[in-house]
Amino acid sequence: MVARKQLKNLTEPMYYILLILTTPNHGYGIMQRVEEMTEGHVIIGAGTLYTLLSRFENEGIIKVVSQEDRKKKLCDHGKRQRFVGGRVPATEQTDTGR
Repeated sequence: MVARKQLKNLTEPMYYILLILTTPNHGYGIMQRVEEMTEGHVIIGAGTLYTLLSRFENEGIIKVVSQEDRKKKLCDHGKRQRFVGGRVPATEQTDTGR
C-alpha cells in the first residue's frame, strides 16, 4: 500500500522510465535513452533506476519479458493508462453493476 501511495507522485525519472518501457528495454538502455531523450537534462543513476524498476515490477506496472537480456516492459495498456493517465480506455471498461 505504501508503494502505491508513493507512485501517485510521478517524478521526472519515473515518467521517463515508464515512457521508455512502452517497448522492451534493459536497465543500461533505459539510462542511455533517458539521457538522449532529454538531451542530458535528466540523468538517472543506477541506484534510482533499479529501485524504481523493482517498485514498478512489484506493483505490476512492468514485467520481465526476457530473462536472457533482462529486458522489461510496461504491462497491459490499461494498467499503463490507469497509472500514467488516470483513465481507462473505453475498450477496457466493463460494466460491473455499479
